[in-house]
Amino acid sequence: MRRQLVRSGDRVTLELEESELEKLGVGENAEVDVSIDGRVLVVVPVESEAGDDAFERAVEKVNSRYEGLFRRLSK
Repeated sequence: MRRQLVRSGDRVTLELEESELEKLGVGENAEVDVSIDGRVLVVVPVESEAGDDAFERAVEKVNSRYEGLFRRLSK
């Protein structure tokens, strides 16, 4: 995919299509880490702590609900 850099005030921006944001798993106001590796621009979504907390709660819920089953399966 080829993109053009666009001046916006005192900054230059890189516009991405909605489908590209979806592939990254981010929305338009998502926080990303940007780094440069030689001549390559690397954009990585920042992991959400709220997402981590939600995942941990879901794991705890499954573990508590199926604790007996997991115990029997581990034998």
